[in-house]
Amino acid sequence: MLAAAVAVLSLSGWLLHAPLLSRFVQDRPALSPMTAVGLLAAASALAMLRGRQSRAGPLSAVQILLGIAIVAAHAARLPQRGWMPAAWWSSPLTGFGFAVSGSATALLAGGRVMTGQVLAFAMLLVSILFGLAHVFPKADLYRYMPGTGVAIPTVLSFVALSLGQLLSFSDRGASAALSPRNTAGRAGLR
Repeated sequence: MLAAAVAVLSLSGWLLHAPLLSRFVQDRPALSPMTAVGLLAAASALAMLRGRQSRAGPLSAVQILLGIAIVAAHAARLPQRGWMPAAWWSSPLTGFGFAVSGSATALLAGGRVMTGQVLAFAMLLVSILFGLAHVFPKADLYRYMPGTGVAIPTVLSFVALSLGQLLSFSDRGASAALSPRNTAGRAGLR
């Protein structure tokens, strides 16, 4: 829900010419319309994991293909060719995030809960790394990741998606170790 709300808020910011709605903080990168559309697909796929797993697979495939297309477009330097405004493009790291997050959702939808949760946890750690780069922009961490273009709303959305993936099957897989609903989880929490 949070990722979808951020995407809708960002699209509203682009339509209403209110840049603060798509960046949350002045003088930081904005969440692009391409990213907003990808986040809506990701949030829809995640929502389908409960009860409609067969529909989550195709939506996660759309998310994976979008991520691969973004990375390939940047490798071919399409954003610099000007047939679409550069601010509308997602960054290559956002494309990578879509591919990884979509893969985690696809694995969860396919019944490979443990693998999907591990991939979701990896994406959560990467998102936190991007977030730290925004919190401490003068740190050495950000010096090695110059111009990532990953906006604060994007980081927030990927964190929300990763947590949603981890909690979608909280009674199975790695998340079960932290759930009080079963014996292993109760022992793990102790």
